[in-house]
Amino acid sequence: MKNLSLKIARADGMGGFAAYLAGSAQVHGACSIELGENQALVLLDVEASFDDSCLECESGEPVTRTPEEKKRQLIESLMHEFGHALEDFLGAEFEEGWIENVTTSYATN
Repeated sequence: MKNLSLKIARADGMGGFAAYLAGSAQVHGACSIELGENQALVLLDVEASFDDSCLECESGEPVTRTPEEKKRQLIESLMHEFGHALEDFLGAEFEEGWIENVTTSYATN
């Protein structure tokens, strides 16, 4: 039975809250961050996740989030990327819309 583990690496300034390095669950040693066998890589922009001064609205206005909103954003971002890691690990096609529906259904419950 194959096992999967996830490694979260800090990647401030990447232009999003989090990202999954596609293929990292299947290909060992394909990036500069040391990964173990069957270890998928999720990147997390810690500054964007917790420091509103790093963000601005599309209108250019500053972003103001409560501590609770920041926590929820972190959970939603990581759930989204973990979903992609599982798709990759299980050999399923990446379906952005399906992953969005899963995370949205969690957020609305």
